[in-house]
Amino acid sequence: MIIAIDLDNVLNNLADFWRRRINQKYGYYVEQSELKNYDMAANFPTLDREQVEEFLNRYDIWRDLTPTNGAQEIVKALNMTDEVYIVTARHGFPQYYPTFVWLRRYFPYIPEKRIIFAQNKEMIRCDVLIDDCPANLVRDDCVTLQYRQPWNSDRVWGTAIVNDWVDVYQKIRAIGGANEETSGISG
Repeated sequence: MIIAIDLDNVLNNLADFWRRRINQKYGYYVEQSELKNYDMAANFPTLDREQVEEFLNRYDIWRDLTPTNGAQEIVKALNMTDEVYIVTARHGFPQYYPTFVWLRRYFPYIPEKRIIFAQNKEMIRCDVLIDDCPANLVRDDCVTLQYRQPWNSDRVWGTAIVNDWVDVYQKIRAIGGANEETSGISG
C-alpha cells in the first residue's frame, strides 16, 4: 500500500509552534484551539502577511520544531510494511534544506526519494493520503484521512477523521495496510 503523509501539522506541530512565536513577539494570547483558519495570517488579522510568515524563513524554527505525538513510532511501523511517502506543499529553495535536515533528524528511515515537494497534491498517486488541509482531501482516487486540527473541524465529504497517530494506524490497518504481527504496534 502506498501511504502519502503531509508534513506540516500532521507529522509536526508547526501551527502551534508558529502561533506561540507570533504570540511572544507581538503580544497576542491566541490559543491553538482558536486557529480556525488554515491560512495562519487570517488568524491574526491585525498583522500583515509578512509579519506572520517571517518565522517560516528562519532556520531556527526547524531546529526547535518537534514531531506530533506518536508520529515517529507509527510512521516507522507503517514504513516496515507499506511504502510511506512524505508529501509537503512547502516550496522555494530556502525550504528544501531545513525540511530535509528536520526529516533526517526525526524520520531517518524514510528514504530521500520518498520525500516529495508538491503544491498540487492531487497529482500524487497513493492508496491513502493523510492531510490536515481540507482542499487536499477532496479526492476520489484514494482513501483520505483528515488529521483533525482546529481549522478543519468540519469533515470533508468522503474522508475519515483521525485524531492522533494511533487512530491513523488503526484506520490504515482496517483498510488493509500494516498489521500488528509485522509492525509491533498494538492499537
